[in-house]
Amino acid sequence: MTRSWDDELAELEERRKRARELGGAKFVEKEHTKGRLTARERIDRLLDPGSFQEVGMLAMMDNANGCLPSGLICGFGTVDGRKIAVAAEDYTIAMGTWTGLYLSQSKGIFPGFIEDLAYRWQVPLVVFLQGIGGDVDSPGDDNGNVFPSALSLFPVIELLSRVPMVTAVMGPCAGGSAARAVCAHFSLMTRDNAVLFAAGPPLVKHALGQTIDKNELGGYQVHTELSGNIDNAVDTEDEAVSSIKRFLSYVPSNVHELPPRLDVDEDDPPDRACNRTLKVITPDKPRRIFDPRALIADIFDRESFFEIGPGWGESLVTGLARLGGMSVGVLAHHGKHQGGALTPEAADKQVRFVEMCDTFHIPIVYIIDTPGVMIGANAERAGILRRAVRAVSAIQRATVPVVSLHVRRSFGLATVAAGNPNQLSIKLAWPSVIQGAMGLPIEGAAALLYKDEIENAEDPEAFLAEVVERLRAKVSVWAAAEQFHLEDIIDPRETRNVLYRWLDMATSSLRASEKCGPQYRP
Repeated sequence: MTRSWDDELAELEERRKRARELGGAKFVEKEHTKGRLTARERIDRLLDPGSFQEVGMLAMMDNANGCLPSGLICGFGTVDGRKIAVAAEDYTIAMGTWTGLYLSQSKGIFPGFIEDLAYRWQVPLVVFLQGIGGDVDSPGDDNGNVFPSALSLFPVIELLSRVPMVTAVMGPCAGGSAARAVCAHFSLMTRDNAVLFAAGPPLVKHALGQTIDKNELGGYQVHTELSGNIDNAVDTEDEAVSSIKRFLSYVPSNVHELPPRLDVDEDDPPDRACNRTLKVITPDKPRRIFDPRALIADIFDRESFFEIGPGWGESLVTGLARLGGMSVGVLAHHGKHQGGALTPEAADKQVRFVEMCDTFHIPIVYIIDTPGVMIGANAERAGILRRAVRAVSAIQRATVPVVSLHVRRSFGLATVAAGNPNQLSIKLAWPSVIQGAMGLPIEGAAALLYKDEIENAEDPEAFLAEVVERLRAKVSVWAAAEQFHLEDIIDPRETRNVLYRWLDMATSSLRASEKCGPQYRP
């Protein structure tokens, strides 16, 4: 029987139609009823209209439910005109089971074709996750004979040092899909629908005898506030897409490019005075708690701050901003949480954020107001010293310009973890700074350090006062400037202009390239 072009093209269209139907109308409606988009709808919301070029649309898998389209949709397109690779697990088909278990080659996730494409083409990769990972009932004579230790994750780990990777957990996510979620420079999950765990409640009950609710086990509060596995939580799928686009706007497409730089806003010039800074911090109230976001909003381009990880390691605020159109990584101590001390969680948060900035050539501004590293039994048991030294290592190994801006308290190892010795970096201070080796008021430090001498003095009060004055002179910010321990002391109102001038000059010497060795670790 001969076939015409009409026959061939009709079959092609029929196969495409079947792929677009996903798991069928019943399963699509079930997702919509739960307030979730389908995999195809998520990709359409993210990409510029008409830009999606799908890869493997006609791939099919044969499981207990019959012959179905593969459970992963992937391809490439553009976001705001920039090329990216994208993938989305399709929960309407076998709950998003990994397609690599059914096909001759994996389409992607951990790892597969889409990761190879991002690796070879050097483009950002965005992955929408909603799946159960592997399927113990998958067919194939060889599947049961593959030892997990023989599997390679190439190029997922290598991608972290080459291109921006974003993961978005949009619904139930377990096993390997959950592990894939943490392999990203920016990750998010929805509050109402997303849960994330190595194994869900049924397996936990079977293995450990524990009965636990899915949200208590792996809801957004667990991972954005306690574990730190996920950076941000969002309310809606549209907010998720908006967050992904915003993150991508600050970073280059790969390590061989510099970050995007916008034109200077004429209504928000770099030399704009930071008048609100004088109200946020006042020298006569050295212990008053303030929100560093108020300083960030005044110093950087208006409404440009995109916070990353706001619910975890809260004594340290981190995020991306713009300064005269430049992409800038911002870190700032927050006195409302643990007094602004560098906690074990905050130290880990700093390592990940600094490594991300250094990977993609984003200069860093560190706003310092800290009493030091966290102390006490809990901090010691959590390995505060090892984790704090890792934070020091991360920022001192960074090759991007780092501006250390001392605004008030500047004590101990936490301050060391806020500075960088490379020649592109600079240390600035406001006149309000008090500094020293330990996070104690000078009177307390004097009483502790000179306890015996004070007790044996003829006039203990007079001796203490003398010691306090001597120590005050030694830790004075003016003395630091006189010894050139600081490059400059500035009027807080000049901060924006000084930072812009410094970073504009320092970044002009940056050359985009891949750096030696792994730059970012999950």
